[in-house]
Amino acid sequence: MKKLLYIAALLPMLFVQCTKEEIQVEETLKGEYELVNVTFAATFDDEELTKTTLEGGNEIHWKSGDKICIFDNVDPSVKHEFTATVTGDKTSFSGTVAAGATKYFAVYPYSAAVSCDAEDWVNGSTPCAGKLQVEIPEIQEAVEGSFDPFANICMGYTTSTDNALKFRIACSLLKFQVKRDDILEISFSGSKNMSGSLQLNVTSSGGVGTGDGTGTKLKTITVKKSDGTPFVQGRDYYAVVRYRSGSNAYGSFTADLVAEGGLMATKVASSNLEIERAHIKSIGNFDGLTYEKNLYDYYQKGYDLVFGAKTYNKSSYGDAILLASGTALSNASFNKKAKGVYFFESGGSFSNAGELNISTEVIISSTNPSNPATLTFGSSKTWNLNSGSLVMNGIVFNNTNIANDKQSFLMKNASSDFDYLAFFNCKSNNIKKYFLTYNSNSYGYVIKEIVFDHCILGVASNDSPVIINSSSCTRTNDFEKFTFANSILYNTADATTPVLLFNYYPSISDGLTDLTWKMEAILRNNILYNVASNSSNIRTYKFKSISVTGNIVCCPDYEPTSNMKLFTQRISESGHGTLVDASDNIAFAAAGTSSKWIVADDAFTTDIGITKELFSLDTNPLTTADKATQTFVVASTYSSYGPQAL
Repeated sequence: MKKLLYIAALLPMLFVQCTKEEIQVEETLKGEYELVNVTFAATFDDEELTKTTLEGGNEIHWKSGDKICIFDNVDPSVKHEFTATVTGDKTSFSGTVAAGATKYFAVYPYSAAVSCDAEDWVNGSTPCAGKLQVEIPEIQEAVEGSFDPFANICMGYTTSTDNALKFRIACSLLKFQVKRDDILEISFSGSKNMSGSLQLNVTSSGGVGTGDGTGTKLKTITVKKSDGTPFVQGRDYYAVVRYRSGSNAYGSFTADLVAEGGLMATKVASSNLEIERAHIKSIGNFDGLTYEKNLYDYYQKGYDLVFGAKTYNKSSYGDAILLASGTALSNASFNKKAKGVYFFESGGSFSNAGELNISTEVIISSTNPSNPATLTFGSSKTWNLNSGSLVMNGIVFNNTNIANDKQSFLMKNASSDFDYLAFFNCKSNNIKKYFLTYNSNSYGYVIKEIVFDHCILGVASNDSPVIINSSSCTRTNDFEKFTFANSILYNTADATTPVLLFNYYPSISDGLTDLTWKMEAILRNNILYNVASNSSNIRTYKFKSISVTGNIVCCPDYEPTSNMKLFTQRISESGHGTLVDASDNIAFAAAGTSSKWIVADDAFTTDIGITKELFSLDTNPLTTADKATQTFVVASTYSSYGPQAL
């Protein structure tokens, strides 16, 4: 192991010859002693001056304004702040200490200093002038080519007869690189205390030894950038750690890496890690590791979770709650606070212990959506949407036990509008009569926004809507947005019965005329498999706007006998809203089909003028359509259509 003094450009230290300075006295009463102005010169012990850079020729400079802490033996409970007077390779520190002091203990950086015991003592057989309590930061700034300047602790000691401070390095460095461009942080841990409270044993000759401090001691250190950006691949980074060797070496030494999006990897050292004071230990570049997603740990570390257009983080929502596989969910599971983030253990099984009432802002995700948790509904164990919002990510819904006339989610006993209902990366292959509907005592309220994104939904072939809003709900004009994107909707059988994706179809007698409509409908990059309908897949009273792009309508198992529509409006009066886009949609049907594939019927033509037909194909654009495994693969020729990668 190469011994190397690692004071770098970002740790401004001055190496000068020991010089004695005149003490400028300016008396100030503080308690029962006077303060005097003192100026110290700074130097490093000669044996540590073997190298003054890390790598690359970085020069060492103090910066004007750099601060150190001075303790004296008149009142060692007081931290005296000293400031560098000039910038450059030579400087001096000025501040005040107690008049008549005979010992001066210096700590760099000032923020690391905690307390001082200035009494003489013997450490084994070594005479010591005192003890310093300092703190090695557990969280350290990642600095390209160097280390966190506020983490590298140095100690200086002198007496009243020699006002030059000789600094000694108290810690050591771990040097590493990363081989990815998305690494956000690396945490190191071991069997011994690595950061936190550290005691510096100051020998009478100005040497330094270390031991456990009196405060909180930690077995971990985390290096990351405070601005949240990733490490630069291939660049050297350093972590400041407590030095240890021999029988005191770090056992079970482990590095835990966090990458963007919640990816985690771990590497465990094959042997104990030893590192001496003022040395650099290279621990590699962390290449070839296997990363797995853990959104719970990612969130708990303070990183953002982004689902759709919304962001959730610990600073806004507090600590998440992790639910173990086998949990029987109850109202107590989700209504513990005004809003909260909850995680299902990936691959786990969950069920309803009874009806669940969602009355707050609830976000639920599998810890790893690629290995989703499964939620099994009981025959009448509905999730009741009373108020608030619900977001679900990476969940498989098992609707097998639900009776044909029941539903998975129900707006029941609502006390206000439900703000937001969203499903991301969710699956179900056995939706029966209803997936979402309304209870009669909730018709006065609406779900303002509904989102399905990267979902796969299999629906039984009995004219079953995935979403149905009762025609008795007279506030349908207050639905604001419905999004179905990058998802797959398919008929679980090969029957000709159509499937309604979103249905609100009131009669004209409901009197819903001359209203200002808010509904924005987005149908983007989906596969609609064996669900073509001549009454449309989305139908409501009126729209503010619709956007239809990149969809695949594929019906290889039957021949529609009339025009197939994606959208239907109930009434053909003027003022229907705006067509945002209706381009790049393709359709395929069984041989012999002569029906047209259109975006919408004549109700739109007066104001929007939709005349575009979906482009009909002669060959099936899907190379695989396995409903049993929910595997749908689009031919490479049509890769811009259908669900797009996250």
